[in-house]
Amino acid sequence: MSALDAVGFPTRGLSPDDLAGRLADWVRWPIERGGARDVERAGRRLRVHELPLGGGAHLVTVVETRKRYFLPGEEIVCFFPSHAGTEIRALEIYGVDTPSCPLEPFATVAFPERIRFRVGNPFEATPEPGRNYPGALTLLASRVEAAPEGTRPMVLAASLAHHDPELPAELHAVAGRVEERGGFVNAATGEPVMRWIVSTPGGRLTVLARAQGVAAAPEVGEMAAAEGEFVGTLGGAGA
Repeated sequence: MSALDAVGFPTRGLSPDDLAGRLADWVRWPIERGGARDVERAGRRLRVHELPLGGGAHLVTVVETRKRYFLPGEEIVCFFPSHAGTEIRALEIYGVDTPSCPLEPFATVAFPERIRFRVGNPFEATPEPGRNYPGALTLLASRVEAAPEGTRPMVLAASLAHHDPELPAELHAVAGRVEERGGFVNAATGEPVMRWIVSTPGGRLTVLARAQGVAAAPEVGEMAAAEGEFVGTLGGAGA
């Protein structure tokens, strides 16, 4: 749940029952408070609900609408946070997979770092392996802290960084110099969210983290170390 926590939906420290209750509420918020648009994918009629949170962040709930003979039906098929990053880079897609929901793809960037990220705008851009897209990557971080000056800039799968193959494939460790620092307040929950632009060997990345969970936050010019899950926004049709 670190991705939700990072954009201002507190999940850390909650019991399983409390977390389930929060999720049951939050999944309805985009439907009740956000905007909606209808799309079709593979013959499925979908209604994409988006709740703006501020700072380029959104909460998204996707509902499949089904026509039946007697009563209409709806089923929630996807629920996730997204963020429209501002640091545009060329993303060469190495692979695409859909481990949990076929409408919520994960893409892997081939070079320079093998970053696996959830596509935050899958109903605007569908990634295809072997194509290049302009896009922006945001690390929705569960941990951000200042790092020693000699720290090597990197983006690495956490399973490799921690020598633990059991860690989730989408969890990454990032280190780089802070070029910008700011933040916003989640308009839905009132939670402050911190934002950094970090320089890495492959380009600038956006890092978000809920302010309450950040101790000794790195300043501009300092090295930062962060850990979390990547979400990406893609543009164009791919080349």
